[in-house]
Amino acid sequence: MDRKNEPEPLKLLRLKAVMQLTGLKKSTLYALIKRGLFPRQHKLATRAVAWLAHEIQAWIQNRSGPAVSS
Repeated sequence: MDRKNEPEPLKLLRLKAVMQLTGLKKSTLYALIKRGLFPRQHKLATRAVAWLAHEIQAWIQNRSGPAVSS
């Protein structure tokens, strides 16, 4: 079976993981979402939300700027 052509499964991140990855606090994340500057969360259930990992990684990469070479 050739798994190279299969798409990777979507990875979901809960709030705690997003805060750890970004270094931002909950209030800052939601303020950025409100201003359209951070990926929106996706509703999983009545009281559960998560973010798509690839969207968070893209946001982090866009914020970091070009790599510094020595």
